[in-house]
Amino acid sequence: MTQSDLQTAFDFIIQDDTLIYGVLKDLHVPRQRNNFADLYQIGVLAFVEAYDHFPGNIEAETHRFMVYAYQAVKWAIMMTFRRIITMTSESASLTVQTMMIP
Repeated sequence: MTQSDLQTAFDFIIQDDTLIYGVLKDLHVPRQRNNFADLYQIGVLAFVEAYDHFPGNIEAETHRFMVYAYQAVKWAIMMTFRRIITMTSESASLTVQTMMIP
């Protein structure tokens, strides 16, 4: 992806970022959540990556691209949730094991 393609992708999402907010709303993420801004940024980066990997012509197939990008953003944010849950459960597991050692 060239610098101009990267800039085009960022400009595209910054003009209308309702897709990112729509994904966050679909996943029931409230704006008051302490990592809302981080999840938003993950969504923006996932959108740019989807822009780069889209197999068709974005200008000719705008609706198809938006569906593709929506799914990519949703998966990226869900993957982040999985990582948070995994880290939290591993941390809790280590705490319990430490407490059990005589």
